[in-house]
Amino acid sequence: IPEFQRTAMLTDFDVTSLDQKELDAKLTEACKAASPEHDKDDVRAATALELKGRLVDNLPHVNTESIPLYGTCPGCHGEQYAGAAAGRLRRCFKKDAKVCCKGESKDCNGGMALAVCVIDRSLAERGMGQVDLTFYFGTELPEGAEGILDGGAGFGNHQGLMYGWDCNGNTEVDYDSGRRKPSRGGGLGLNHFDRANTCRDGGGAYLPVNWQVQVPNGEYQVTVKFPERYHKDCEVEGDKACTPDSENKVCTYDDTVKVKDGKFTITGYGHDSGRCHSMSMVKITK
Repeated sequence: IPEFQRTAMLTDFDVTSLDQKELDAKLTEACKAASPEHDKDDVRAATALELKGRLVDNLPHVNTESIPLYGTCPGCHGEQYAGAAAGRLRRCFKKDAKVCCKGESKDCNGGMALAVCVIDRSLAERGMGQVDLTFYFGTELPEGAEGILDGGAGFGNHQGLMYGWDCNGNTEVDYDSGRRKPSRGGGLGLNHFDRANTCRDGGGAYLPVNWQVQVPNGEYQVTVKFPERYHKDCEVEGDKACTPDSENKVCTYDDTVKVKDGKFTITGYGHDSGRCHSMSMVKITK
């Protein structure tokens, strides 16, 4: 998990003469120059996606500096601009902007810039006695919420944390198309379990669609929201999550679970199966 260390100022962040890779290198160089010797090998500049999704631990909520905050690519491309070396301006968070989703500007033309310096910490390094992870699954974070915005990608390393989706164990999936705005899912947004119904065997039978996050084995307090329609076969760590009388209502699973295989797992099925419709929020703590 990227952990916020400090910001680092640049005075020569020139979008008119430097391409995107060169601008990214400037941000990383600034972070290394501003860091103590023992951190120089590990520190890096946060990506624009990490800033927008608030995927950085202890990230400031608002840019209180007079200089904009910039992240590296991916997610860095701003508006088209013929005068830029890369043909585009950059995205940034200007003075007094919330460092999150809608606080981002797309017309940032460089000059003075602040890099956001982070070090990737494993869960073990952060102290596994204090696991506290919240994931949302819509197209953007709910208003005022903090957490990790899942993009529907297959299970893998996303900004230093192992999590994501699979179809019956196959992680070569992309369920981004099933994400919906916070106007759905009771104000949280949601993602369907395989909206396109692609996770099926050769005979057309629906296969399990899993969402997982890697955590050390042990007991965790978890909250999972299954927000809409049918959820009779939704499972949390192999157990049925919802009761029959919760159909067509919000089902909230709130319990203690024991992880034995290094992954906390939630299971559903393709959209048209009528078995497990969608998921809006996951919270896991220890």
